[in-house]
Amino acid sequence: KRSTVSLLSPEARIALLPRRAGLAAGGRPPALRDAEQGGLGALDELLAAQGGLRGRARVTLSHHLARLFLVPAPPVRLRPREMRPWLEDRLADTLGRPSDWRLTWDPPVPGHPVLAAAVESALIDGLAATLGRHGLGLAGVRPWLADAWNRRRLGRASGWYGLLEPGRMTVLRLAGGRPASLRQRALGDDAAADLAALLAREDLLAGSEASTDVWLERAGVQGDWSRLGGGRRVHELAGPADPALALLSCAP
Repeated sequence: KRSTVSLLSPEARIALLPRRAGLAAGGRPPALRDAEQGGLGALDELLAAQGGLRGRARVTLSHHLARLFLVPAPPVRLRPREMRPWLEDRLADTLGRPSDWRLTWDPPVPGHPVLAAAVESALIDGLAATLGRHGLGLAGVRPWLADAWNRRRLGRASGWYGLLEPGRMTVLRLAGGRPASLRQRALGDDAAADLAALLAREDLLAGSEASTDVWLERAGVQGDWSRLGGGRRVHELAGPADPALALLSCAP
C-alpha cells in the first residue's frame, strides 16, 4: 500500500544520512552515530543505546537519500487525496514505477509550484522496521530542504537559496520569496567552483540577468564564496556545522 506518511506530533526527531544518524528525543542532548553499514545501521545503534523511547518519530533526510522536484502548479485546486496520483503521473517518466518510491510534498499554494520529494520505498520500509524494533512509529519523512525552507522563508527575496552538504548541493531560484526552479547536483572538493558553475549555467538557461543574492545553508562544507563571481552577494545562514545536527536543528 502506497501512502504519504502522517505528520502528527512526533516525540522524537531523527536525521538520516548515508552513513550517519542523529537523534533528539525526550529532552536529551542530540546523539550522533556513524556506521559503515549505512544510516539505518547507525540509527539502529543509536536507538538501542538510548532505550526507553516510545511514541512517534519525525525523520529529516539528507539530500543523498531523496530526489527533489519543483512541479508546476496543478491546473485546478486538488484535494489532499488527489495530490498523490497527480504527482505520480507528472513524475512517472523520471521515477518509473510508483511502487518503487514514496512521495512527500508541501501543501500546495494555489498557482505556485509544488515542492515534492521522492524517497525509495525500501528506505521508508527500512525506517519503519528499524523504529518499530525500538518502540517507535514513523510520524513523517521529509528532505532537509523542505524543513529548512519552511523555517527560513526569507520574505520576498529574489536570488538563490542553496543547501550544501558533503557531496551534494541543492539550490532554489527565488522570485519574490517563492521557489521558481530547483536543481540538485553532486558537489566536489571545490564547492565554490561547483556552485559558481551551476549558478552561471542556470542564469544562462533562464535567459535573465544574474541573480546576485545567494543565501547559503551549509553543513560540513567549506568554500571561498567570493569566487562565485557575477557580483553575487553571499549571505551565510547560521546553523550547525555538523550535517546531522543541521538536519535535526531545522525539523519542527
